[in-house]
Amino acid sequence: MTKKSELAKARYKKGLDFENEVAKYMTEVLKYDDVEVRPRVSGKISDRGYEIDVLAKINDRGGDTIKKIAIVFFVTAIVLIFWWAFDIVGEWAIIIALVLLVGSIAYVLISKSFVAKYIWIECKNLKSKTKRSHIFELTQKYKDYKQNKYVKWNIINLMFFSVSGYDSDAKEFAKENGIICYEKADNEEFVKTNIYF
Repeated sequence: MTKKSELAKARYKKGLDFENEVAKYMTEVLKYDDVEVRPRVSGKISDRGYEIDVLAKINDRGGDTIKKIAIVFFVTAIVLIFWWAFDIVGEWAIIIALVLLVGSIAYVLISKSFVAKYIWIECKNLKSKTKRSHIFELTQKYKDYKQNKYVKWNIINLMFFSVSGYDSDAKEFAKENGIICYEKADNEEFVKTNIYF
């Protein structure tokens, strides 16, 4: 193995280790429901798409409630159909049952995209501070992803994690774009850096 490939392999492992650490933090400390490390998404402009370092998922509890109501409607529709089949109720019940059935099936099938919200997390394990250009690049990838007709996940926000902190331009740019930033403190714990929004 050449020295160049050894360095590339070490960088890859260093980045992946940090991303796994962030993923663990998202579920254990920030209580996100699920995380995925290094999924790929397509953009409108980019043919190859983009690799998201960490994708964190949080379920919308209100959406879960609506899904449960849809299941109750589905069961009610089935009961009404059986009652109609045995002449317990009139023909009005079959119309109501069919409306409930079609509506509940449609919602249950597409509800996953409504009840889950995602956070796109970029991770930098650099020796130097994260720069504005790093955060700008994340915003451009996100904008390209949102312009794609086939958006896979309902990504509602961006986060940035850095081992070495951020320079002042990066902090200001993150603030202007609503990006939540974390960095590692001296005690190796993650600390939210831009607490003013």
